[in-house]
Amino acid sequence: MKPQNAYHKGQNGCRKDNSVRLPPEWPEADKAEEFAKQHGLGFHAHTLYWPKHNWPACFMVSRDTQRAFIRAFAKQIAGAKFCDVLNEIFWKVRSQDGNGKLFALFDADEDFTEFDVWSQVLSSDMLPITGKQRLDFLVFIVQTLRDDLADLNSANTRLLINEDQLTWPGKGPIIKRKAMLGFLDYMEEQDARLDGVGLQGHIHADIGVDADGTKGFIQDLGRKNYEVHFSELDYDNT
Repeated sequence: MKPQNAYHKGQNGCRKDNSVRLPPEWPEADKAEEFAKQHGLGFHAHTLYWPKHNWPACFMVSRDTQRAFIRAFAKQIAGAKFCDVLNEIFWKVRSQDGNGKLFALFDADEDFTEFDVWSQVLSSDMLPITGKQRLDFLVFIVQTLRDDLADLNSANTRLLINEDQLTWPGKGPIIKRKAMLGFLDYMEEQDARLDGVGLQGHIHADIGVDADGTKGFIQDLGRKNYEVHFSELDYDNT
């Protein structure tokens, strides 16, 4: 079970003493998790960090405040089989800025194993930090959640990055697939290895799917020993 909107919306924030105020939706996620346990189902938590729904500004006051929120999140999802710790961190195809950035990188035909290349694909929606700070922030999130889950006897929870448009045809998605591989290598180098990738299955009649590109990408992930999950499967015929 994967309650789609359970964790990334709501009045989450900080009180005056910097303690974490939890979103009102989280008890609903508890009900879904309990249902899963009662019916022999696994539980998939979605999501800790999604730039489009950024954390409140007060979370950026200090690492201590961020740790408090991640710890609260870990307590909520302890026992989950999977967690989308990161969601949609790259530029969107079909957005004005995203198309320009992705197409320019495609035409330049650069080496996407290089940090200075693939890191350009990180979305500007990320918190008001730039350059390597953004990567340091993502490393911190993954490492902290991993450590907190281990402390809560949930070390087997698999941590995923869930990303849109990886199965689409065209220049932009090709660049996103390359950037994802570069990002995964970087996270492993920083001792923040993820366990797998969620390929969002939003199928659009006017766009279609790059079957060969998707197959090759899955094979690339398999060679690096990453799990591949198909998530958010839906169809839009407009």
